[in-house]
Amino acid sequence: MENPKESMRPEGPMTPWAWPLDLEIYDRTPALASEEQEALATFLLPRRDRAQMVMTASQQGKLTRLMQPLADVFAVIEGDKEAKVNSIHLLLRMCAREGQPFWVWEHSTWLRVLGTSREGFFTIHKPGNLTEIRQYIIAAAYLLDCFRDLPALGGIEMVKLAYKVFGRERLEANLAPIVKVNEQGVQSRRTSSRSSQPCCRGSAAEWQSEYPRHYSSFSATALRSDGGGGAWPGHDLSSQPHSGLAQNP
Repeated sequence: MENPKESMRPEGPMTPWAWPLDLEIYDRTPALASEEQEALATFLLPRRDRAQMVMTASQQGKLTRLMQPLADVFAVIEGDKEAKVNSIHLLLRMCAREGQPFWVWEHSTWLRVLGTSREGFFTIHKPGNLTEIRQYIIAAAYLLDCFRDLPALGGIEMVKLAYKVFGRERLEANLAPIVKVNEQGVQSRRTSSRSSQPCCRGSAAEWQSEYPRHYSSFSATALRSDGGGGAWPGHDLSSQPHSGLAQNP
């Protein structure tokens, strides 16, 4: 029986994904003002209600230039509201620890904040920070153009991360042709070992090339079955074109 949701999906791809934030509108002054330092200090206090702290800071308005981009980026990231609030709290606390806004953190700082593994993330941010919010923070860092070196991070479920960045419905709809082409290739290799050319490889390449590189390349990374957590187990997309991570135009 046909799935009603499947029958409602458009046959063609959706409108190509565009970068959801205008990063030029934000104040990225590298130094913290004295009132910002004072407001951030409260995030270092132990055993506080995180949601209440974030709400209070928002109402006071002393951290607007840090909180506005965080509010904007988490508004476009798919996921749980509580996890997003906890992610904002964590990033503001780390701004207090580092004495710098997240805009100017160096690569080594981001590695320390994000952790090079799930265990590493928990070690630096415990007690009380669930590892589930790591994906949200990675997505935020990516969309704010603060950190792109995803291969340096271990234990990333790339498909879930791609869902947060691009949206689950869009990702699945736009990548369906690649998955279908790959399935045909796998079936062909199973039924005929004499073929020397990967079946339909050109078709997948042609389809993928129609999309902006910051969408298609991230998607290809998300679906590779080399330990990155592919969405469709058994589908080897490693033969598909992959030119690295997204580049913000």
